[in-house]
Amino acid sequence: MTLIKKFAWYGSSVAFATVLALALLVTGPAKVANAAALTAVTSFTAPVQAAGLTETWTVTFTPATTVPIGGTITFLFPTSFTTTGVVASGITSSVGYTAASVDVSTNGTIIVTTAGAASGTAAQTVSIAGIVNPTATTTLTSATVPTATAGFAVDTSVDDVTASAGVPQVFNTTATKSPTTSVQADGASTVAVTFTSSNGATLSNTGSAALIYTATTDVGTITSTPTETGDGFTGIVAVTTPVTSVSAASQAAMTAAATLVVTIKAPTTAGTSTVILRATPATGGQAVIIGSTQVTWTAATTQGATASGTLTAAGNVTSIKATGAGNSVVLTATFKDANGNAPIPGGTLTASTTLGTLTANTNGTLNGATVTAGSLPVGGVWNVTLNGNGASGTAAVTVTTGGVSATINIIISGATDTVAVELANVNPGIGAAPVTATTANRVKVTFKDSLGNIVAGQAATLTVVESGSGITFVDAAGTATTTATDAAAAADATTRGGTAPTGTDGIAYAYFTIPSTATAGTVYTIKATQGTKSATATLTVAGAVSTVSVASDPSNPAAAGVSTVTVTALDALGNPAQDRSTLTVAVSAGAVANCSATITAGKGTCTFVAPGTAQSVNATAVVTSGSTVKTGSTTIAVGGAVTPTPGGPGTFAAAPSFGTGNVGSAVFQGGTIEQLVAAVTAAGGTSVWVQDSNGTWRSYNTLATGSAAFVNNGFNTAFAAGFGVQAVFVVR
Repeated sequence: MTLIKKFAWYGSSVAFATVLALALLVTGPAKVANAAALTAVTSFTAPVQAAGLTETWTVTFTPATTVPIGGTITFLFPTSFTTTGVVASGITSSVGYTAASVDVSTNGTIIVTTAGAASGTAAQTVSIAGIVNPTATTTLTSATVPTATAGFAVDTSVDDVTASAGVPQVFNTTATKSPTTSVQADGASTVAVTFTSSNGATLSNTGSAALIYTATTDVGTITSTPTETGDGFTGIVAVTTPVTSVSAASQAAMTAAATLVVTIKAPTTAGTSTVILRATPATGGQAVIIGSTQVTWTAATTQGATASGTLTAAGNVTSIKATGAGNSVVLTATFKDANGNAPIPGGTLTASTTLGTLTANTNGTLNGATVTAGSLPVGGVWNVTLNGNGASGTAAVTVTTGGVSATINIIISGATDTVAVELANVNPGIGAAPVTATTANRVKVTFKDSLGNIVAGQAATLTVVESGSGITFVDAAGTATTTATDAAAAADATTRGGTAPTGTDGIAYAYFTIPSTATAGTVYTIKATQGTKSATATLTVAGAVSTVSVASDPSNPAAAGVSTVTVTALDALGNPAQDRSTLTVAVSAGAVANCSATITAGKGTCTFVAPGTAQSVNATAVVTSGSTVKTGSTTIAVGGAVTPTPGGPGTFAAAPSFGTGNVGSAVFQGGTIEQLVAAVTAAGGTSVWVQDSNGTWRSYNTLATGSAAFVNNGFNTAFAAGFGVQAVFVVR
């Protein structure tokens, strides 16, 4: 009867418990049931043992009986490994036999049929290439007899010894770097490499009393002592001079929250650093890589002398307080050479302010208004803090290096002296409430000191003077409040459509709601108070539109001329109709442009562009308040054709109003065709439409040149004499 003896791996002395394991370590007790059948300990090792790596694994074992030529040796790995890529040519032995064939049809099982020589019974090693390590943190199961699940076992066709598998573990660890991008090889820049365990449990270092961790880099240097977070290190060797290797010891038990941070200083030539963390039992043994990453160093940009500089305030603040909270701001000076790169470092820095005091954030000592700060750092960026010291006014801060200065003005404000209140709507309707993405029903409070400087970071209590008003207030996020504040006002730009206060511009916002029980015609007074300072603004509750009137100014514009059409909407009490009532205007001839979309304070306007011939034009306005719709009209007497008098500045009275489309109306203030074309081009237009004395609209294409210019012949003929004041439409 053939005896089949099985050999299992005896665990490494490093059953190492670490929160910093990127590599995989395999450990376990001796798997021996019949000690007499084993003459040596079986081991499974690989050069790196890093998670996810494809490696050559070496298995050491001692057969109790010679495996003849043609016999089989089976190597069992946990199924978390990938073994299906192993080939016969990738298998070698220390005693001369080769692999005639290999069966890897079952993952985790490698069956080798021997050739060339018998195995003998001496200790021997077999190297197996092409094995892919597990990629995730894994705890393997145990079994009475080694299996592909338990793994790390050897089975020959002539030996039979039962054994028990240990519980080896596979750990992952992340090795991250900051910055993550490539860094210049300037001999000064640094990259922080952080090794962090991904295992969630507390690990016990059963392999030895402690582990020694060693971090190395093959390019660049380690110039500072590594730092740790969490629990686990009993000592980190201090770094006092640049080195390429640094070590730290661990205690017997470490938490998975621990990290180790190693800072690598750039070399002076381009290349790649491989930063590796290894673990070794304090009692001695094999060093195992548990984490690694690579840092790419690019050729350093040639640095020139300082040529330009900017000085900016943190958060783009424009003011600070003279005393108390909010009386300082960090300013960042950034200098560049003529090519826009960081300049040559080391030049003397000076910083000065005309008001307040300065504090250096990095190098140099600042103890007054004008000081020598230190030297320009690598990268050309330096920070300084401006502090209020009780006086109010404008602080002009200047930072200078290499003859180049950067300046910024920061307002230092005193205590609030005046409070001003402004309402976005003074004629809100019954039940009117704030509207998302608009400034409707907004209360704006502005704070200034005795010198007229804005006072930042302020708030005011809002009340309604008249009792029982039912008016309520909310902040920009819609939360009920009784305070106008800039603390959360950044939401104003996104949710209310306004310009968000920065917290340093002396503006605070809130929004009001008129109750549905309010009565049209009622006047309410909103009061903003801060300490002994206060201000008020009034509003009148408006009813729905009741009457609409339309007027043109002038009432008899010339043919092809322009006039302003004003629409007045009143409620039943004769007061301005409720704000945000919608407005539309139509004319029977000519055209209208730049019309108000809604009624504000009872008014809305349009620009009327008269037709080119004398006639009566009917202008009709429609105003809608909720379900109430009212109309009004007027007749505009357009005069006879007027021959424009050439001359004028040759510009638009105001930039064309494009709105959301590509056609904008404008008033040309008179001039030649060439001047009109220049004005259109400057406004971003590609063509312009103008009405001639016969009422015909003619266009000029500014892009038509050379042989294509004939398309403008009709326009050139019609307006050869030039233009007086003329309404036009610009197409962009």
